[in-house]
Amino acid sequence: MTIKHLGGIFGRNPTFNDVDVDGYLDVDGGTLYVDPSNDRIGVNTTTPTTTAHIKSGIYNHFIGDGTLITGSNFSADSTVAYGTTAYASLAFYTWNQQRGRFTPEGDLQLNTGNLIVANGKGIDFSATPGTGTSELFDDYEEGYWTPTLIGTTSAGTGTYTIQDGKYTKVGNLVTFQMGLSWSAHTGTGTMQIQGLPYTTSSTGIGTAAVYVSDIGSSAGTLIQCFVSNSTTDIRLRQVATGGGSAAGVAMDTAGQMFISGHYYV
Repeated sequence: MTIKHLGGIFGRNPTFNDVDVDGYLDVDGGTLYVDPSNDRIGVNTTTPTTTAHIKSGIYNHFIGDGTLITGSNFSADSTVAYGTTAYASLAFYTWNQQRGRFTPEGDLQLNTGNLIVANGKGIDFSATPGTGTSELFDDYEEGYWTPTLIGTTSAGTGTYTIQDGKYTKVGNLVTFQMGLSWSAHTGTGTMQIQGLPYTTSSTGIGTAAVYVSDIGSSAGTLIQCFVSNSTTDIRLRQVATGGGSAAGVAMDTAGQMFISGHYYV
């Protein structure tokens, strides 16, 4: 069957396999539009700008030259299937701006915005299995925490000139740092620091390095610290330089300390 522009329809039988269009084909008021002079097809547009141009809602979707482009408005998503070349890429647009694409090599490239995953989900590395208990990377976080010095007999309160803490959590590993400087404290007993951002694992103990100034300790000892299991506390201990058991560090009414370390949750 052949359809002539302003010339009617010509054909022998009502059943046919081929359709020749001499001019433009306008179907259902502009739903499908064929531009044979430029070898283009338009859907919901009479001015296709690429090999196939699909206009949906308030945003245009284009297919052309081996690139698949999809997009959406605020109310609905649109997806177009295309695959005429092994080297095609898949690009995603919103509001006429490319947000990302799948490259011909299979990589996902984000131009703007972030990759957001649902709670409890993450990046699964099980394609390269190991001997661990989990290969799901499901958390990354940066933030601040407030270290607070207390006495183990009576917590008391302190007057601080420095009271800062920062942390980074990657998976189940927390790396932290903190600084304290105080000019007065009413606590009694030995010193302890509270307020870590996450409770430590019930089976692990975190390590930390400490710098202290103007804090009294027994002669011939060094002050150390660690993060005990199932707590949000940093424990301070003094250990003799020649070895031996550790003991608590007595509360000092004024002093300064800086600590950095890590632990598992």
